Amino acid sequence: MLATLAVLVTASTLWTACARSGPPRTASGVIVDKQHRDASTYTRPATVGAGGASGAHTEVPIAESYAFVVCLDGSGDTVRTSLNEVMSRQFSVGQRVQLQLVERGLGPLGHKVYVRDMTPGAPHS
Repeated sequence: MLATLAVLVTASTLWTACARSGPPRTASGVIVDKQHRDASTYTRPATVGAGGASGAHTEVPIAESYAFVVCLDGSGDTVRTSLNEVMSRQFSVGQRVQLQLVERGLGPLGHKVYVRDMTPGAPHS
């Protein structure tokens, strides 16, 4: 019982200190790639109920979209994001953009940068 409590406290402390999202930050960059993605479907596996009965597979539609790669000013790092077809019309390769980013990670073990928003940016000065 005490060992279980110690594991839970340790896991909770690590999550709070390392894995939670950092504060949002703003960055600017240039779109270096734009790739079309056709509409598709994802098949969610069947779930098993309490009585062992299996539910049906669920087909989840995925809308047509465009995947973007943006090179960030200053660091040269790249981030990736995907937008629906309508939102994507305002963006093209070579265009400057403003991004709202959030980082998540486990401290020195690694991190991932998520793009929360992308808007057309001002020309680079």
